[in-house]
Amino acid sequence: MTTIVFSGPESSGKTQSCAQIAAAYGCPMVQEYARTYLNRTGGVYGPEDLSRIAEEQLRLQLNAKRSSEAFLFCDTDLLTLIVWQEWVYGSFAAELHQQYVANLPDHYFLCAPDLPWAPDPLRENPDEEERWKIFERHEELITEQQVPFTTLKGTGPERLRSVFHFLDRSG
Repeated sequence: MTTIVFSGPESSGKTQSCAQIAAAYGCPMVQEYARTYLNRTGGVYGPEDLSRIAEEQLRLQLNAKRSSEAFLFCDTDLLTLIVWQEWVYGSFAAELHQQYVANLPDHYFLCAPDLPWAPDPLRENPDEEERWKIFERHEELITEQQVPFTTLKGTGPERLRSVFHFLDRSG
């Protein structure tokens, strides 16, 4: 099974792109657990909550890997939590980074924040400049681990064409 993760800053099209691709290929999709968790807490969280979110996100991904489908599509992974923890608290937990490195995907689709900001009660960074900095940090960490990635830019249909092109070539 090839694990594909859609990653990037808030409001960059991760969820929509991931859901459309998973549906098109008839393969499993792991939702971003942070949204489920934060909906329960009213959007309130602290450093200890990020550890709980990471643990459950990883559990969901590992369980989904048991499928016999060709692809597993994930709407984010531990990378997003690392970047978020660093952005909000100034550093990330070494244990979280170790878990990330031990569970790297086969490919990332890194979603650029070139789409219009879509307000959402759980989103915290409407500032375009900050979103690009968060994007760049994702890119740095993916590159550091030498995981192949494709940057997705443009409209939803342009992004989907890029994903289909990559998957059809590789699969």
